[in-house]
Amino acid sequence: MSPSDPVLHSDRLLLSARRDDGGHTSDLLASRVNHGDLLRIRRGCYFPTAAWLRSPPWDRHLIATAATGLTDQSAIFCRETALAIFGLPLLHTPKTVQIRTPNNESVGQRRRR
Repeated sequence: MSPSDPVLHSDRLLLSARRDDGGHTSDLLASRVNHGDLLRIRRGCYFPTAAWLRSPPWDRHLIATAATGLTDQSAIFCRETALAIFGLPLLHTPKTVQIRTPNNESVGQRRRR
């Protein structure tokens, strides 16, 4: 595996969580976003800005896909996103993470950063 391998990148994803003292780590993570240290990939999921900027577009798509899987346990990946997960080469990097949903209220596209 090379340093740009998305499997290695996914271990840098940070998730917000409740702390034992009743606080929430999202406040600390939001502060790091405001300072430019982190990017918010999805609600409650953050990634180091420098690593994101060094990553090629196809790795960014896989990082966003990993963030989706970590924050939405029911996500079912489809189309080009599913092909990318399995390592198949794509002609173009998808602009969105493509998932299936049984809930009509969740239908729509959410663009990656």
